[in-house]
Amino acid sequence: MIRMRLLWLLTMGCVCICMAAHAQKEPIERQWYNEDKSAKVLIYRTVQQKYAARIVWLKEPLKNGKPQTDEHNANPARRNDPCMGMFILMDFEKKNSHCYHKGKVYNPHDGKAYDGILTLQGNKLLIRGYVMSPIFGKTIVFTKTEDPD
Repeated sequence: MIRMRLLWLLTMGCVCICMAAHAQKEPIERQWYNEDKSAKVLIYRTVQQKYAARIVWLKEPLKNGKPQTDEHNANPARRNDPCMGMFILMDFEKKNSHCYHKGKVYNPHDGKAYDGILTLQGNKLLIRGYVMSPIFGKTIVFTKTEDPD
């Protein structure tokens, strides 16, 4: 009986340790300001263990008295989709402690999605969107917000 309890306690301890290790957040899992601080995005880990980001705050959420929409989307059927809640980073995989790759970056200014690389540098997140190769791209810089995650 004592052996069974001890085995059960050890098993539960291992499970708890594994769950705690798995539940730890990556440094990019938080809110970030875009370059001009007109929007905040929340980066989080998906159930597929990849990283994505949605717009969670807009400095100017309304345009002409209505919620801002994705008016530049390359797909005309998506141009009435609200900007609030829109995905701008999708399917990034962790490469190492400061780099995430193999994802997509959506640019709401031109309505196109690009291949992307995320590089964490202190309180800045460098987002490189590119076509074919990273040398054919552009980098924008997001900064950490003070908001709780």
